Amino acid sequence: MCKSTHMVNAQPQENTPKIYLPPMDMNEIRAEFIRRGDTVAQFARRHGFNPTLAHRAILGTRGGPKHEKFRRLLSTELEKVRAKI
Repeated sequence: MCKSTHMVNAQPQENTPKIYLPPMDMNEIRAEFIRRGDTVAQFARRHGFNPTLAHRAILGTRGGPKHEKFRRLLSTELEKVRAKI
């Protein structure tokens, strides 16, 4: 009889605090990337994320650990840009 091994292969959770990030305005974010000569997809790939995951994270349609991590990264990036203005 085969026992379930789904927990054996589970990855450990990050110990980062869970913070609430409201859905972001996709048009505002796209405009910022266009201004910089970049795209959301290129930014996501450059940082090791799937572009589809990135778009879902921005729209707030998904809320898993990877989505939260991307949203934190994007928020940090946008804060850097706004600080330069």
